[in-house]
Parts: sequence; structure tokens; C-alpha cells
Amino acid sequence: QSPNLEMDKFEAVSDEMTKSKVQMAEIKDQQTEIKAEIKAQQTESKVKQAESNQKLNEITAQQAKIDDQQAEIKAEIKSQQTEIKAKQAESNQKLNALEAMMAQLIEQNKQLLDSMGAGQKEE
Repeated sequence: QSPNLEMDKFEAVSDEMTKSKVQMAEIKDQQTEIKAEIKAQQTESKVKQAESNQKLNEITAQQAKIDDQQAEIKAEIKSQQTEIKAKQAESNQKLNALEAMMAQLIEQNKQLLDSMGAGQKEE
């Protein structure tokens, strides 16, 4: 009986070792799967980060364009305002000149009327 008992023990230990080897192989497979999944997630994360960076660069470029356009618009408005002020000043000068001419004409008419009135009084 003793050899059979020893053989049973050996077979039991052998079975346990086989089970352990199978479990170790399963664990290694799981580790490989997990590593592959992690690597895939890292790759996806890098792709998403690259996409985000690209979008950010596009937004930054658009903002720069908008800023440039705003600067151009501001410069154009300032130019137009300067032109309007110059035209206003020119109009004011013309108006002042007309007012002076009108005053001169009124004065000449008064003198003419006065001289005509004086001439009529003399008659």
C-alpha cells in the first residue's frame, strides 16, 4: 500500500503543479491582454491629445485672424474719423468764409441803401 500511497501523493502534487501551470498561463494571458488594452488606450489618448492640440492650434489661428481683422477695422474707422474731421473743418472754414461774405454784402447793401436814401433826400 505504501507505494500506491506515494504514487497517489505524487499524482496529486503533479495535478496541483499542472493546475498551477495552467493558472500561471491564464494569468500571463490576462496580463498580455491588459497590457495590450493599456497600450491601445494610451494610443487612443495620444491621438485624442493630438486632435485637441490641432483644434487648439486652429482656434488660435482663427483668433489671430480675428484680431488682425479687428485691428484693420479699427485702423479703417480711425482713418475715416480723421477724414470726417478734416472735411468738417473744411466745411466750417467754408461756412465761416460764407458768413463773412454775407456780412460784407449786408454791409455793402446798407451803404448802398444809405447812399441811395441820401441821394433821394437831396433831390
